[in-house]
Amino acid sequence: MTDYVVETEFQGPGFVAVPNAVAQSDKLGADALGVLVWLASQPAGFVVRVVSIRERFGFGKDKWQ
Repeated sequence: MTDYVVETEFQGPGFVAVPNAVAQSDKLGADALGVLVWLASQPAGFVVRVVSIRERFGFGKDKWQ
């Protein structure tokens, strides 16, 4: 599987800010929004792995797909 590196501009000292357009989007379900916020809160250079997301959120194979 492919690894990705997190690059975000939403971080401040000790918090992450999510733009209203993202938080209020009707295109994102609760799970997707949760993953997005979690990813945005990771430090710069954090390597994203599918297995890490699945373990963190308890997603099985079907839910992930």
